[in-house]
Amino acid sequence: MKRERLKVMGMKKRKRIILVACMALIAGLLGGCGMLGEIDEKDQMDTIVNGTSTGNIINWGYAAAYDIYLYLFSPGGDESDLGDIVKTDMTTGESSLAIKDGGLYLSIVDTYLYYCGKDGIYRAPLDTLVPELLYQGETSLLQFAGERMYFLEDETIRSTTMDGAPWGFAPIDGAKCVNVTDEGLYHINTLDGKIYRSELDGTETQLHIDQAVDLFCIFEDTLYFIDSASGYILSVALTEPVDYAKVIIQHRCSNLNMNQYGLYYTRIVDGESKCCRADLDGTNEQVFKESGVSARHLVCVFNESALIVEQEKYTDWWE
Repeated sequence: MKRERLKVMGMKKRKRIILVACMALIAGLLGGCGMLGEIDEKDQMDTIVNGTSTGNIINWGYAAAYDIYLYLFSPGGDESDLGDIVKTDMTTGESSLAIKDGGLYLSIVDTYLYYCGKDGIYRAPLDTLVPELLYQGETSLLQFAGERMYFLEDETIRSTTMDGAPWGFAPIDGAKCVNVTDEGLYHINTLDGKIYRSELDGTETQLHIDQAVDLFCIFEDTLYFIDSASGYILSVALTEPVDYAKVIIQHRCSNLNMNQYGLYYTRIVDGESKCCRADLDGTNEQVFKESGVSARHLVCVFNESALIVEQEKYTDWWE
């Protein structure tokens, strides 16, 4: 059975991504100093929010940041194997193996690292990094809201407590590209490709965006989505109908993420597929030529910087 982690990227086979060219430092372009810059208590909370945002999770959730550390799904190398989780000090660049045989969809909540392994959802305290299996199953798109975990299992949205226990959530079938906020649960329906909204307990599901979209992300009070027909990126306030949506990137795009510094996406530039950044209104586009050529870039965004991973090859890690 195919997993949502692959369907979000528009792929048809269960394969795992190999991450290459992972530490593209673009903080200078974003106005930051270093990978994350100086972090006070409030900024640290913002980092947790940005590091586990639905935009990051849709991009496979391959990285999460806390304090000065980045936790990264490993592409394999001398110190770690493909699929391990590596801990990197962003002030020194020093890395070490954090968790053997880890997974994707990394998130950090209340000093715990959560992720989806091959057999379910795991949690590891940041001080010990000893993982504990919380929920067994083929899971993906792990997110958090209201002291609950939300995730996909076989195209069904499910939710548990933070300990993996049931709590009366009404499962939602036929879903992909899930976005969870403190106010609601949003997903793309697998049958019509349109965006639907539910309450956080899974009830009262209703149509929210009446047009087919490839994927979408919610940032603050705005919904950004890629139109299936044109490939353009549009934005609309969560409280407004789709008729109010504005085209902000008038090019066929793939992948999408954002933080307070702008949008990140992939599009064809001068005949080559490139990672781009633009302001939230679509202006002032920049092309990250140093990130190389890739069919699709996965971008993990934090307070003052972004981490770019090129999607180049696939293998069967998830099998």
